[in-house]
Amino acid sequence: MRDEPLALVIRPFVGADLPAVRALFVQVNRDLAPPAMRAAFEAYIVRSLREEIDRIPAYYAERQGGFWVSRDQDGALLGTFGIERAGDDGPRSCGACTCSRRPCAAASRGQCSPTRKRKRGAPVIGASC
Repeated sequence: MRDEPLALVIRPFVGADLPAVRALFVQVNRDLAPPAMRAAFEAYIVRSLREEIDRIPAYYAERQGGFWVSRDQDGALLGTFGIERAGDDGPRSCGACTCSRRPCAAASRGQCSPTRKRKRGAPVIGASC
């Protein structure tokens, strides 16, 4: 643990973030893969890159959501956070959102904690480290 607070900036994703976001997503998922499930994790990585990560602006716009990155004071990517609408948009929809499971860089793990609170009718707000 650091003795000083972790200085970070959280901001909306921009296209220039893609290489680092992509690399972090792949690395964290490979790190999490149990030996017996490596093939399944690799398939998940390929599918997720194609369907979501490589098209973040379109993916989250289609779901009325957003995607943010956190970077340290030197610009290194620490983690990501995605939020998207959950459920239908019918007249009885509660308008709730769900957060996406996003990775944190190993160096920043433990420096912030996840908050995945979801109250009926309220958006999810939190960090993904």
